[in-house]
Amino acid sequence: MFGPGRNIKAYIASMTKLAAITSRFDIVYPAHGPIPISSNIIDKLVVGAKRVLNRELEGIKVERTDISAKEYDVGVAKFLYE
Repeated sequence: MFGPGRNIKAYIASMTKLAAITSRFDIVYPAHGPIPISSNIIDKLVVGAKRVLNRELEGIKVERTDISAKEYDVGVAKFLYE
């Protein structure tokens, strides 16, 4: 969720589409992190991303020179976002 092409609204829209069909699958194989994970995490990711977007969480500045972002912990995942 940082750098060119970042679009947290598109992320929320995609995850919302997945949340609508979770009755069709039990597990998710994400692109990174521990795999597999339970499909029940999707609703939590949507809520967390919305909280980041709405500035409802306090972020911690990331100490890197290649990006300007904060890390937001939503309980089930961490988002990097400006």
